[in-house]
Amino acid sequence: MTTQKRTADGLRTPSGPPGRELAVICARPPEQNTGMLTVDLAAASVLPRLFPDHDVRLYITGELDPTHSYAAANLPFQYLNVFENETRFFASDRFLFWGDFFHSRSYYRNDIGAWDGMDAEAQAEAFAAQSRIFFLSDLPEAQLAKAGVFGTTLITNSTRDMIDAQYKTAFDRFFSNVQLALFRDAISASRLQPLRQNQPTLGCDCAFLLEDADLDKIDGFTRAATREGIGLFLRRTPKYDRSLRFARALGRELGESVKWLPWFWSRRRLALQGQFRGIDVETAQPSAGEILSQMSGFRFIVTDTYHLCINAWRMGIPAVCIGSALGHQSNSLSDKKKEILYTMYRAQEFYLFSEALSDGSKINAAAKAAAGALRNEELVAHVRANMEDHRLASHAQLATFAANDN
Repeated sequence: MTTQKRTADGLRTPSGPPGRELAVICARPPEQNTGMLTVDLAAASVLPRLFPDHDVRLYITGELDPTHSYAAANLPFQYLNVFENETRFFASDRFLFWGDFFHSRSYYRNDIGAWDGMDAEAQAEAFAAQSRIFFLSDLPEAQLAKAGVFGTTLITNSTRDMIDAQYKTAFDRFFSNVQLALFRDAISASRLQPLRQNQPTLGCDCAFLLEDADLDKIDGFTRAATREGIGLFLRRTPKYDRSLRFARALGRELGESVKWLPWFWSRRRLALQGQFRGIDVETAQPSAGEILSQMSGFRFIVTDTYHLCINAWRMGIPAVCIGSALGHQSNSLSDKKKEILYTMYRAQEFYLFSEALSDGSKINAAAKAAAGALRNEELVAHVRANMEDHRLASHAQLATFAANDN
């Protein structure tokens, strides 16, 4: 088996004879985002096992933010800036787009502000430049057969996006020719199925592919020996006080303490709300290793954050998720992706709409119902089995892509 070593440029490469290169396109983390770290850790861990004769290179569109992102020196993998390494990137033997919203037109329009202040002509020029990377538009169709997509999503695309002629041309050319296209959610998979015909289009979120031992690569990670209490984190859904009250009520129902899990840093206002509800909300964010170590020691999780839910369930920790029922899935932080996730895995008993927590009686009723679901070992095991079956099937499809190197 090929072993790995770190070279002078900070990249992991085979220690044997030079191999071929797999270019993995990852989303650039805008902050210390532990969820995105686990997504990319899956790339750095799973893909070398599936592509043992390839150098696996992780690319992002730019540089890590030295102020807000996890420092490169503290990551168990390294990124290359695709714009500074275009020659190497386009010369890669295989390509794999890993997670995120890369192929959604709304990603450029709504999320990263790439078209802010631009007129239609300038937007077209900007998309053409982005299309070179995300749709490999400069490569011949024959080379697209060496490319794959895993764990990304199209849920934020609207009809307005899909009828844009420039985008549709790039989209259809790319997805008609790539060898693999597995999306993380059923809605995206259904949108692509007519174009892919008899080929599978549903995969899973990349973080589900992690193995327990992969977390040991993160500095400071120590797996807890026992699990107790409820880990709470809130960031993505407003009306924090409702969620804080729900967590307290759930703790009383289960006879478990409620402790803050600092998945991200928190604003002082939330800390004051937590203090009022008897929960000590930490405003600072520790290292990823410390965060994941803390998470591994909770018996249950309550959160409004997508990848915290995924990482908890994957570890075998049931996670109650809170999301807003209102609003559209117009950007990558939409609560709809959480609702879709829980619906896919028949985990609706563990999903709460924040609008339903409108008064004390409804909060207490929701806490009783959630406590009943969490105590139901058969129900928890069923959800876990759904996720595991899906993970194994998705891994098998990815392994087939790795082996089919024609």
